[in-house]
Amino acid sequence: MIASSTAAFGFIYAKNLWASDYLPLDESHPSKPQDSYGLSKVVGEQIADSMVAVHKGITISSLRFPGVNFDLSYASFRDRWLNPPTREWFLDIHRRARRVNAGD
Repeated sequence: MIASSTAAFGFIYAKNLWASDYLPLDESHPSKPQDSYGLSKVVGEQIADSMVAVHKGITISSLRFPGVNFDLSYASFRDRWLNPPTREWFLDIHRRARRVNAGD
């Protein structure tokens, strides 16, 4: 498993207006990153795909998480956490790690 990001789609740090080709977004949607972070996530996914192609019998899942936060960053997101619709876009890193380890 590698931790990718929804930034791989291209809308998180988009410098230009970004529109999806279709909704809901899924793993088949084209990646069009406009920044180095999103590009690095796409490249990481491609490296994982290459490893699977070369080393038969292994599987790698690239999970595109939305904004993952850790304890030290919560204070800076205080206003966002008070707004439930905004909060839905962020994941607690500890909860996400437990779910990944459990195979969810």
